[in-house]
Amino acid sequence: MKISCILVLLALACSVVADPTALAIVQKKQIAKCEAYNNKDFGEVSDYYSASGFIIPAIADAFVFEDQISGYFQIIYALGIRDLALNSTTAEFVGNGNVILELGTMTNSRDAGSIYFTRWDKDPDTGDFSIVTDINDIGLPEEALAQLLTDSTHAFQDEKELLELLHTLDDTYTQSYNSQNFDVLMKDSYTSSVNMIPASSDAVLDVGDVQQYLTDGFNSGVTNLTLTPYLAYQDDAELNLHELGWATSDAFKVGVAYYCRWNRASTDNDFKIDLDVQAVGIIHQ
Repeated sequence: MKISCILVLLALACSVVADPTALAIVQKKQIAKCEAYNNKDFGEVSDYYSASGFIIPAIADAFVFEDQISGYFQIIYALGIRDLALNSTTAEFVGNGNVILELGTMTNSRDAGSIYFTRWDKDPDTGDFSIVTDINDIGLPEEALAQLLTDSTHAFQDEKELLELLHTLDDTYTQSYNSQNFDVLMKDSYTSSVNMIPASSDAVLDVGDVQQYLTDGFNSGVTNLTLTPYLAYQDDAELNLHELGWATSDAFKVGVAYYCRWNRASTDNDFKIDLDVQAVGIIHQ
């Protein structure tokens, strides 16, 4: 699930070419979103997010939800983040064209260039795309983010139970991975339509690439993998379970934060990963 940054070269071999139509859609929206932000129209910025959308900031210790997003951008502007620019580099349609997965580079007055990931979902009624997952590298000082979350009307429900469930799911994952049972791992822990963003953050891998990527990772020294979920959120329909966790292995003993979206819309009603983002926030090698 979480493979070390030593696999950058392996990921490069699986890189995809951006779909020009998808790229045009998201680039136009990101340009408009940045223009709104730079003009301090934070309400308009939040309009680019769906009602179930959220941000994972650079410190990767929170989900910033739709009712918090305008305040989030207002705070980071007040902290001196100016001249925001988002440049889409890879965009790919998945899910029968109803989802766009985007990778890009972000610059601002305090960041010369970092990588972001965004998932856009199509509204079935309007056909328009809005953001449901935004993993960025703008970040916030912890005290400012804590105050923002304290002021929010959103509260996690039954998070303890969700974390216990994720511990069980992650234990099943690591048992298969560490014993090199990759066929079982793919069957039990991933959906047939899974997408993965490797630690290099330069590719969108589909199910046909994931098993080879994991196998190559194990053979490159990513062994004795441990996964520890520390933050969980389940959407209102209870079909998607969102996880932030911490991974360690022989290759990265200090650890790295990861994000997984677990989906249980499968026929067996079990949660399986349909989006696996290998490294979020500040990467520790």
